[in-house]
Amino acid sequence: LATQMYYFESGQQKFALLDVPGIEGDEEKVTREIWNAVQKAHAVFYVTSKAAAPQKGDDGTMGTLEKIRRHLGSQTEVWTLYNKRVTNPIQLEAKGLLSEDELASLQVLDEKMREQLGDHYLRSLPLSAQPAFLSVAKCLVPESLSAKSQDKFLRKLSSDELLAQSNLLYLQALLAGDFVRNYKEKIVHSNANKANQ
Repeated sequence: LATQMYYFESGQQKFALLDVPGIEGDEEKVTREIWNAVQKAHAVFYVTSKAAAPQKGDDGTMGTLEKIRRHLGSQTEVWTLYNKRVTNPIQLEAKGLLSEDELASLQVLDEKMREQLGDHYLRSLPLSAQPAFLSVAKCLVPESLSAKSQDKFLRKLSSDELLAQSNLLYLQALLAGDFVRNYKEKIVHSNANKANQ
């Protein structure tokens, strides 16, 4: 129910990631927490396990798209993190992380998000967190489900291959590179958006 803050440093640039409660479910318990965090953020990541656009509301109830728009600050850029569920290493060996259908669905997702959020929305970033976690985890309980999964994945792919196939290295490079490299431009852009609003 609370926002969790994680501090990082890339080169000489320090930055923080805020992990906010989800907007699905009993949102009233977390509205203020989300609002406060989003007002501080220069970028928001909408994390989803579906390669489809979030639903719009109907009959007076807000859908996920409206909830995202409601919580945005005037300064905020929005990205979608598509966390593809991968439970078998064969899914990564075959032809990469995404199928043609998923790529097409993410294009539609990007279009719908851009329609609703305008210039605030940038694009989707696909990754698979579970294989990335399994590639680097060092202290798993022997014989646990996670340890068995790790063994299954590492028999097919090396730790480095698994990390690369999960697309987490790309996200890491983006976060530690472009996101923090042009932070002064982001602040100027953010202030211009606030002034315009």
